[in-house]
Amino acid sequence: MLVSGVYFRKFTIWNYNTGEKLNTYMNVHDNSVYSIASIPNTNYIVSGSLDKTIKIWDYTNGKVWKVLTGHTDAVSSVALISNTNYIVSGSKDSTIKIWNYNNGELLKTFSGHTDQVKSVVSFANANLIASGSYDETIILWNFKGEEANIDLKITLNGHTNYINSVAAITQTEYIISGSDDNTIKIWNYKIGQLWKNLAGHTGEVLSVASIANTDLIVSGSADYTTRI
Repeated sequence: MLVSGVYFRKFTIWNYNTGEKLNTYMNVHDNSVYSIASIPNTNYIVSGSLDKTIKIWDYTNGKVWKVLTGHTDAVSSVALISNTNYIVSGSKDSTIKIWNYNNGELLKTFSGHTDQVKSVVSFANANLIASGSYDETIILWNFKGEEANIDLKITLNGHTNYINSVAAITQTEYIISGSDDNTIKIWNYKIGQLWKNLAGHTGEVLSVASIANTDLIVSGSADYTTRI
């Protein structure tokens, strides 16, 4: 299954093998949807919205299971923390929050950015969370398992404009970032240094991702192109 969400609150559920549209839900959130993640091996979707909430809902019927409140501005990004019951969220209120999705409890709020947090990601092979912000930095946070303790680990500087997207390259020590400075940067998070700078887009880089089991990354830009 594939789920898509859009600014006017509509979610659509698709069969990605056939392209068939299976369901459409309109009333999960009260405002635009900014981010979606799925909880593995369940029917549940996690979504962040301009309405300042995170909602956990069943994609088979559109029913909301839990509503997570605490952010004071739009929730820009949500991600699952691998091998845990935790969700990480980033918000326009410049904070990052950790939640237990089983009971809806807010475990930790962390402030370190000086502008809105646009993107968050967790690393499957490290106790690490990365956040990209409009303050032009990426912050790496050390996530210490069940106690949900988060300590500031390192700040990555190098972009010269808003950071829109961060992503992990699975099973490596690298993180990718895309920015309004039109570049993609690849960082070695273990040593906290820039590894490669990829230039070529002529507009803001809005989204980046790695392609599993390959050496490839994909980027989407305001220059109307997707590059691999």
